[in-house]
Amino acid sequence: YKVRQNSHVPNQGEMREVLDALLLEDVDLEHNAHKLSGGQQARIAFARNYLTKPKVMLLDEVDASLDSKSADALWELVDRAARKGASVLRIRHKDDDGRGYRRFYINNAKLEELDRHE
Repeated sequence: YKVRQNSHVPNQGEMREVLDALLLEDVDLEHNAHKLSGGQQARIAFARNYLTKPKVMLLDEVDASLDSKSADALWELVDRAARKGASVLRIRHKDDDGRGYRRFYINNAKLEELDRHE
């Protein structure tokens, strides 16, 4: 948050809304994140980033530890951020899940776009 010290600081209502959207309704705002499950911790880490309203989101395997319902909830917020103008770069090592708009791969140290029909 130090880097974004002159930015909007989320209030408790905004934090609660994002936690609820991430299916963390049972997590209190004062709860120690270290005592949560791995999937809950991953969603808390995402929420902390999301609440800063970044213009660019770099998401490296952000849903790797999540069940499908939690992952869907997270991607709803990512889609919301993208609709509001954020750029999203997602790293995924698994098969395509249809969430990306453009797909790239690294070939001989060069970034290349996959044909949309592949």
